[in-house]
Amino acid sequence: MDELQAFIDEQKALDPDFAESYDEGYEQFRTGVLLRQALDSIRLTQEEIAGKLSVTKSTD
Repeated sequence: MDELQAFIDEQKALDPDFAESYDEGYEQFRTGVLLRQALDSIRLTQEEIAGKLSVTKSTD
């Protein structure tokens, strides 16, 4: 285990709010990475996907 992971684990053990926020943030990041990889593999942009789903591209 590296120092960063040890620090994160320690903070999560000490602070339930930190643990929840960290886990939620990680899942959002992971979802974004997986979505980006999927879009790259099918060679579509966010705008093209939004058009196919009849929604607008998020700017957040």
